[in-house]
Amino acid sequence: MKLDLISTYKKVTIKRSRKRGINVTLVTIAIIIYGFNMIYMASVKVNLEDFSRYFIISVFSLMLLALIPLMIISIKRILDKRPGLIINEKGINDLVMGRFYEWNIIDCVKLTSQFRSPMVLSIYLIDSKKYIDNNTKGFDKFMLRLGSIQKETIFSYHKISPFRITTVWLDCTVFDLRDIVEDKFEEYKCLKAAQNYKSK
Repeated sequence: MKLDLISTYKKVTIKRSRKRGINVTLVTIAIIIYGFNMIYMASVKVNLEDFSRYFIISVFSLMLLALIPLMIISIKRILDKRPGLIINEKGINDLVMGRFYEWNIIDCVKLTSQFRSPMVLSIYLIDSKKYIDNNTKGFDKFMLRLGSIQKETIFSYHKISPFRITTVWLDCTVFDLRDIVEDKFEEYKCLKAAQNYKSK
């Protein structure tokens, strides 16, 4: 009989931090209101040169095109009653970003930060291209492919990964998240190795 040691794996659930999510959404809304105000002021101001007027309107219009979808996504995330992250015997289920990483495709995990931005948990996959082709589509696929190219040509291996988990929406610190994921990854590898040995 084949032993199923993986079934002894203990699941970890990390809740969403709706307080942080609300803060992010409020900041986004405030910037959107400011953008609309700047467009309005530029359009009605009499003593403004045409070039300056069109430049201000164009810049803030592009900003609003990016921020309004972000605001909608943020509101949906706040209303979502599911936890933010589930770690089980199969892998890491990031319910905030809508991505699932099976343990057997993960190479390693590391804390990284780009250009003084907040630290995130980067997931390094054994075959990033295969994951992107099979699990993503549209704009998300384009951005992940771009991130993969940057990883290979500009930044070193340990600096960047297109697959990241941020704690902005999670009820834990990034250091707690790293410790949990590393511990559960090691637990999976140990149980898998023991199961393979017992099955021989």
